[in-house]
Amino acid sequence: MPGTSDFSSHNHHHHLYTSPLKDNYRDDRFGEWIPAQTKIVCFVVSLILGYYIFKYLDLIVSTLLQTVWNIIVFITPSRIIFALDKGAAFDEDTELAATSLTREALHSAKSVAMQRILGLDANSLLTTLPRGRSLSGIGQAFLGLKEPCPPGLGNWDNSCYQNSIIQGFASLRALDKFLEENLRELGDRDPFYTHLALKEIIDKLNSPSYGGRKQWTPPELKSMSSWQQQDAQEYFSKVIDQVDKEIRRASKGLTSDVGLRFVDAERNNHRGGPVPAYETRQINDEHKPSRDGEYKRSTLLNPLEGLLAQRVGCMRCGWTEGLSVIPFNCLTVSLGSNWEYDIRECLDEYTTLEAIEGVECAKCTLLRTEGQLGQLLQQIDSDAELEEGASTPQLTEALRNSAETRLKVVQKALENDDFSEKTLSEKCHIPARNRVSSTKSRQAVIARAPKSLVIHV
Repeated sequence: MPGTSDFSSHNHHHHLYTSPLKDNYRDDRFGEWIPAQTKIVCFVVSLILGYYIFKYLDLIVSTLLQTVWNIIVFITPSRIIFALDKGAAFDEDTELAATSLTREALHSAKSVAMQRILGLDANSLLTTLPRGRSLSGIGQAFLGLKEPCPPGLGNWDNSCYQNSIIQGFASLRALDKFLEENLRELGDRDPFYTHLALKEIIDKLNSPSYGGRKQWTPPELKSMSSWQQQDAQEYFSKVIDQVDKEIRRASKGLTSDVGLRFVDAERNNHRGGPVPAYETRQINDEHKPSRDGEYKRSTLLNPLEGLLAQRVGCMRCGWTEGLSVIPFNCLTVSLGSNWEYDIRECLDEYTTLEAIEGVECAKCTLLRTEGQLGQLLQQIDSDAELEEGASTPQLTEALRNSAETRLKVVQKALENDDFSEKTLSEKCHIPARNRVSSTKSRQAVIARAPKSLVIHV
């Protein structure tokens, strides 16, 4: 039977046996804890390092902030936004115009209105973010250049074609003045979202205070395109068409005749009603002599719009159509197979005489019809002489009268140079399948050159 000392010794040995297990278990937990902490530290360091690398290369954009802003704009009712917007009078017409906008245009309008309500400039939330130096800034740092670089547009997605057009707009002083004049004269009549966005980005790109800072295309101009690469000329046409549409919408109900405006002004004076400030300013400006002695027009012409005079003539009969005047805002010229071209050579090629084959000619059609009817009458006379005893003199006479009537109509159209579609189809009874096609010459010249000529190569 073991004694007390043996039992104590057994317990003591058991205690000495289990102590190393507990120590090893603690060491294992500590060893597992250290790699886990190392992974967390490495992950945090990688995030910080990646942030500074992207910031150094100027690859960080305010995507998160822009997303939050878009969500706030989306969930805020448009009726509340337009009611609180002091920059635009909220009435039934404004509400109706807002409901008729597309989803993208309505979102852009709400965004601009909320920025005005909060006292922020457009895109100010984006421009207040710190920007890292771009790759060009790195090159300037190595070269020791201290001269600030001009502002530019960022190209985060497939928007290089947009940037080229907007930067081209920024170089046109006449366009900047045109937008400013429209906003001043017509801005209180209708929303000018495209005007405002284009004017703002032009001012930023031309302002020395934005030198070295990267700007981003406003959402009003961005919504006209998509994420896919497009043609720059197509985007140019969309922007100009939207500008013209805003002008037409705001100018609806206004007359360009000075005399009629005087009548309206006198009528309002007799009625005791006030003359609108815009109409009064138009009348005064029209009759205010300018420096060169001419009267200033109430509305400025689009500096990108010119007039193209075109002449088309038939190379067979010699008939030449009258000069047709066509408005244009962009000239499309083509290149040949040479390695280099002068733009003046392209313009000369554009205005040279061009031969177009297979074009329908109304005069050639009438001349051929006249000849055919003349031959038909001669044939009727010859047949009548050979068949004097025929039993169908009435049929021959009816055919002769019909041919003579048509011949007189055709000859009258040739004398009056009446080559309209109505004359050919209804009066002369010439169907489309019997028309004559010939080779015509076409020549186009610039009748009125725009202040800023846009050429699409």
